[in-house]
Amino acid sequence: MEPTQTSPTVSASSEQPRRKGLGRITTVVIIVVAIVAIAIAAFVLMNPGGIETPANEATSSIVITERGVAPSAVTVRKGDSVTWLNQDAAAHKIALSTPNPPKEMEGFGTGDALANGESYSFIFEAAGTYTYEDPDNPNVVQGKVIVEEQ
Repeated sequence: MEPTQTSPTVSASSEQPRRKGLGRITTVVIIVVAIVAIAIAAFVLMNPGGIETPANEATSSIVITERGVAPSAVTVRKGDSVTWLNQDAAAHKIALSTPNPPKEMEGFGTGDALANGESYSFIFEAAGTYTYEDPDNPNVVQGKVIVEEQ
């Protein structure tokens, strides 16, 4: 009797646990992805306007000097604030010079003049282009703030 050679065989039963394990991992990944997708969809449906964030503190600064304001024009987003800092020896007021401003601009401006070192901030809640000046010194202090939608 001659010896017969047998080739090593891999039984189907030894590969099955491996396939079952991959199947379970795939199922778990699909479930996690589905849960994340549902959570994102629910958030978007419940917040169609997006996430509102509070205005930043002094997102843009304007410096008043004896030569005028710098920069003379700034662009900000709706909800951002602008701060004017008086570094001139003379006191200056800030007043809106835009005709027919929207109601969101009520309260804009300093009633009293800003002395050297004092500042004034305003949060812009309406998109548009707004011009301002010092009514007592319009040739020195004048500029504009451009407010864009978010």
